[in-house]
Amino acid sequence: EKTEEKTEEKTEEKTEEKTEEKTEEKTEEKTEEKTEEKTEEKTEEKTEEKTEEKTEEKTEEKTEEKTEEKTEEKIEEKTETAENTESGEQKPQEFKTVPKYSIMYRGRSNEELHREDLQKVCGGLIGRAGRVDHKQPTYIIAAEIIKTICAVTVIENENYIKFKKFNV
Repeated sequence: EKTEEKTEEKTEEKTEEKTEEKTEEKTEEKTEEKTEEKTEEKTEEKTEEKTEEKTEEKTEEKTEEKTEEKTEEKIEEKTETAENTESGEQKPQEFKTVPKYSIMYRGRSNEELHREDLQKVCGGLIGRAGRVDHKQPTYIIAAEIIKTICAVTVIENENYIKFKKFNV
């Protein structure tokens, strides 16, 4: 009986040790798996964030480059036209289609110059380069006469509609 008890005790001890070892191994494996999963998730998130940041930076750079190019082109065009007007040489602007224009006349405290007179003068200067269209003109020639002062400007129709006669 004693030997049986001893053997039983030994087997119990062995089984307990084995179960303890197994549980320890399992917990170690689980913790390792969890840490691996967490590190993988973190690296994936970081790589996704980096790629998103890079794409955003690239798109921002491209848009900035495009806007810079457009502004440079506009500045070059303006300097060319300014140089042409300073030197006294004016190159006629070439249009793909005949531009349409309308004359907007405002007279205040003026009895000498009338709308018809202004239309004849402007029409004579423009000639066949443009066509009169009061419904949808490409350009608007705004002439404002206050007493003896005449202010004349040419406005693209898009801007005139956009600002709705604001300060014009």
